[in-house]
Amino acid sequence: MDKEGSGEVDREIMLSLFRILNKDFPEVRHISSRDQELLFAILDRDGSGIISKAEFLDFGSIILLEFVHEEELASFVQLQFPTLYHTPKYQSFVRLMKSDNLEVAVNGILALNALVVVVQSWPLLVGDPISLNGHYMDGTIDTMWELIEALFTLIYCVEALLKIIALGWRSYSESTKNIFDFVITILAFVASAYVYYPNEFSDSRIIRYIVMARIFRLSRVIISMKQFRVVGEIWYEILPFATAVLTLLFFVMYAFAALGLELYGGMVTRDPDNSLSYLILNTDFSDNNYWGNNFNDLVSAFNVLFNLLVVNNWTECEVGYEAVTERKWVRLFFLAFHFSGVIVVNNLVIAFFINAFLQQREILEQRKKEVNIKDEAVIHGRQATFDASEITGTRTNLMGNYIARIRSNHAQEDEQDRLRRLFTQISDEAAILYKEREDAEHVLPFARS
Repeated sequence: MDKEGSGEVDREIMLSLFRILNKDFPEVRHISSRDQELLFAILDRDGSGIISKAEFLDFGSIILLEFVHEEELASFVQLQFPTLYHTPKYQSFVRLMKSDNLEVAVNGILALNALVVVVQSWPLLVGDPISLNGHYMDGTIDTMWELIEALFTLIYCVEALLKIIALGWRSYSESTKNIFDFVITILAFVASAYVYYPNEFSDSRIIRYIVMARIFRLSRVIISMKQFRVVGEIWYEILPFATAVLTLLFFVMYAFAALGLELYGGMVTRDPDNSLSYLILNTDFSDNNYWGNNFNDLVSAFNVLFNLLVVNNWTECEVGYEAVTERKWVRLFFLAFHFSGVIVVNNLVIAFFINAFLQQREILEQRKKEVNIKDEAVIHGRQATFDASEITGTRTNLMGNYIARIRSNHAQEDEQDRLRRLFTQISDEAAILYKEREDAEHVLPFARS
């Protein structure tokens, strides 16, 4: 790119690079002309209109950014009826839809819904005979339970509709929790309409089944508790990094499962015509009904190894194989797996998760802090809100506020720190020093490994 060796490239060369990426590298997301302008402005951190070698070091970071105009997240009312949207009453309505008070109220309704399901299902739970009420098959709401189910369905439909109106579909759908609520609500509505609309199918029990599925929404209560939410967020963050150690654990288990199939396949059996079935009788293995712990197929072999992995009465399991083989050397197989699978690999996996969990918790706490970069951006978590007309001193042809987000889930540094650096004006010398320091300090050890 720098044919003259000047240590810098101009705007046209950078835009040409983006066009080449679009044309010849399908594995890189398509970079629109709007995004090209934004990426160049963010990369040009001294506002000179020329990309220096120090600034180009951040190319790998900016290519992971995706941009959303704030208008794309606006609701239908905000776009079509701006006067109504900015009225005090409507703003109060929007704040209510975003408030914790609404979540508390919905969680209370969910708890009541769960209680109703328990009462409805109590005879089944205690094993009493169940007699079907004929009114459930007549396609009309003429029982108390059907009325309650219809009322819950109506409440959930109203909740989803009001949230979509207040937040807009795109903002609403970006939440996994909202999508789960929406799918269950739509299923309940469709089932209710199908049952109570005159047709040949009028079994309202299908609504009860969907109501039962709706109880999974109670997970929102757990998520609303700060401690559980933090734990869930941290596990979600570190799972991408766990691929290597989990693959190693799977490889060890698969190797021992294959070896077990060869050595002990078909030996554990209850077939009276097989003489081996009598050898295992009157042992701790048979007395504990461990017949499922066999190496007769791969799934069963993994079941045996999982029990050994969690050290679940593995000595009783070994006794059965020692009896059926009539050999003491079978102990070597179980001891070998205990050493390699449990003591070495499984402890490595546990140590990895504990170490990663503690480090990711620190990063998560940093993300929750909102950072204001004067005249540039407001950074919260993984996203930065900024005025696109001028970025770090570089003017663009764009107007309005945009949101920049980190696309990759495998970033090796704190995303908030990366965004802060990209939206801060800095000299070439400072950029190089900053880059060297972050390479030494900010790369997570478990990510590097």
